[in-house]
Parts: sequence; structure tokens; C-alpha cells
Amino acid sequence: MAKSIQGFGTTFYGKRDFRSDGTYITTKWFILFFIPIIPIRSFRVRYQGHSSKMEGLSAKSSERYVIYEETTPNWKQGFFTYGFMCFFFLWGMYFTPWLLFKCKLSYLISDTMIPYLLMLFIFMPSIIPYLLRRNARQRFRA
Repeated sequence: MAKSIQGFGTTFYGKRDFRSDGTYITTKWFILFFIPIIPIRSFRVRYQGHSSKMEGLSAKSSERYVIYEETTPNWKQGFFTYGFMCFFFLWGMYFTPWLLFKCKLSYLISDTMIPYLLMLFIFMPSIIPYLLRRNARQRFRA
């Protein structure tokens, strides 16, 4: 369904509105450089697992889903996806350099540790979707 080659094409982003049968809503996006640009369609799906097969000398793997419903783009999910991408960009471009260099923290740590700390601070927001999904699943089960 979704095909991308080196960050160009379509892919699925987001999981929301979980139900007890294990389904959730995800949105198919047109992407450039792995950045979601335009939401195309939303789907209610259930994850069926991971499959892999050998074709010639290369291994191909894919994830399997069952589609229960296809709708217009879920704009709430689109809004949150755009919001997260803006937050991630601002975090990496403003907050991380400010924290490491403008606050004069660099004199407390060695120069060899700065690139590692920079990578840690840049990718720290990537845990947010995991925490939000876990919270949504727990809230639904309660």
C-alpha cells in the first residue's frame, strides 16, 4: 500500500483511537526526506505481524495489516503529526544547541562528550510518541 524509496513516496504515520479489538487509526502520508507533507487517507487497521522472504540474493521484509475501514484523512491525527514534527525540529535546532553551548555547559564536560550529548538531546523527543501511545492503550483498557 505505502511505498517509499530513500525517504520519497508514501508511508504511514501515527496511531490513535485504539479499540478493544486491537484496531487503531493510522494515516497514509506523502513524504519528502521522511518528513510528512500531505495526508492522503486514513485507515482503521490491525497489525498482523512481520513477514520476510528471500527473492534472489536479497531479503525483503514487510509488516502486514488488516484494513477494516478507509476514510478521508483524520485531521486531528494530521494536526498532531505536524505539531510533533515542528516540536522535533525546534527542539533540535534551538533548544539543544542553546542547552549545550549558550548555557556554558561545555566547560563542565569534555570535548569528546559533546557530540554524544548533542545526539542524545536531539533524539530525546522521539520517546514522546511511544509514551503517548502507551498511555492511550492503558486509558482504553481501564
